Amino acid sequence: AASSDYPLRDVYKRQAYAYVGRRHEALMDVRPLFFQWSGGIIYGYRGQYADKVPLNVGGFSPGLLVGLGWQFDRRRSAVVHLLGDAALMFQFSVDLR
Repeated sequence: AASSDYPLRDVYKRQAYAYVGRRHEALMDVRPLFFQWSGGIIYGYRGQYADKVPLNVGGFSPGLLVGLGWQFDRRRSAVVHLLGDAALMFQFSVDLR
């Protein structure tokens, strides 16, 4: 799977995150609570942003996201992802199944 994002700091900068991951449901026996992770390759941190991610070689670096979420119903969920030691990312999802 692959994802692309456009951060607010530079809307016209190309970035991508190609990843694999997994969701672990019923965390601590609480059915709506889940943990998810993904790991892969980040592309796009070049030039003045090259030192913002570790192990960056030619704009490519390893990436890891971990998140804690809540499944509201069969289709809707929300997740808070930890982005290193710098930020949090909030995600609201609607499954299209």
